[in-house]
Amino acid sequence: MAAEDLEWERSKISGQDMNLLKKMGFTKKENALRFPKEESYPSPPIEYRLHHQLTPNSILHVSIFITLCECFLGVQPNWALWKRIFCLRRNGSHGVAYNIGGVVICVRSDVEYFDVQFPDSVQGWRKRWLYVHEESSGSVEYNIAPFDGRAKIHRRRSWDAEATEEEKSRQRRDDSHP
Repeated sequence: MAAEDLEWERSKISGQDMNLLKKMGFTKKENALRFPKEESYPSPPIEYRLHHQLTPNSILHVSIFITLCECFLGVQPNWALWKRIFCLRRNGSHGVAYNIGGVVICVRSDVEYFDVQFPDSVQGWRKRWLYVHEESSGSVEYNIAPFDGRAKIHRRRSWDAEATEEEKSRQRRDDSHP
């Protein structure tokens, strides 16, 4: 099966969506975002990456976590705390992993956390893909991987990994020296 035969729909980004992104300040830099034309399969230009790797609710989890750390706990968001609260799970239906939003961020079952009321449905979000210009960080470690529609999402044991004692210790040191 060719990569182009995988389940994709033409992006439904509208002029209204583009205006909202501009109003929100996401398009201040020239050519920061590119919108697909009549494409039914993503083919991002060089130096652009496909946007929507996470589900909308996963993005909300990230935002809440950053706000919790910075505004309420008074610490920098950190990996040790993140791994204590969250894990990942594969997103799909009927044995099929999604090409977009194939991984979902979840609160661990043994953790007490905010009772966040997520929308029951965010219909159509997978149809609103676009391209984001990648500004190189100078380190491959932090760059977004190029799009590969053939890539399969395979569950990994590391998705459930909690913070190691070393990570917890390092975080305690960092938190005590603001």
